[in-house]
Amino acid sequence: MITIQFNDENMMLENDYCLTTALAMRGPKNDCYAVAINRQFIPRSNYENTILNEGDVVEIISPMQGG
Repeated sequence: MITIQFNDENMMLENDYCLTTALAMRGPKNDCYAVAINRQFIPRSNYENTILNEGDVVEIISPMQGG
């Protein structure tokens, strides 16, 4: 088991979980977001190949509208 931080909450996962699996468990229900791991943006095309490691900090960034 590993522990990651997912949007400021601890989350325990089995070893070798990919980003896609973590997002399916706790991610947004829409497709309008970006993901950063340890402050590095991850292209959507790499989600399936991105393996999460002990202590990773995963942040979901949603677009903001303003004036």
